[in-house]
Amino acid sequence: MAANILTDVILELLDELQRVSKPAGIFISSGIIPQHKEQVLAALQDHQFDILSLDTLENWVGIAARRRG
Repeated sequence: MAANILTDVILELLDELQRVSKPAGIFISSGIIPQHKEQVLAALQDHQFDILSLDTLENWVGIAARRRG
């Protein structure tokens, strides 16, 4: 699953994402502004996702995460 949407929307969708994703499923999000990076990382980890990679290009952050389990 992939998303390039506002941070608030990503955060709102995490409960549902956790519910519908398969164990070891990968979620990729991009278009996150650097000021929100830590908030998104923490929320993903709280929702049982391990961070696989974190990339920054100019003023945008991309995150790949795998669901535990």
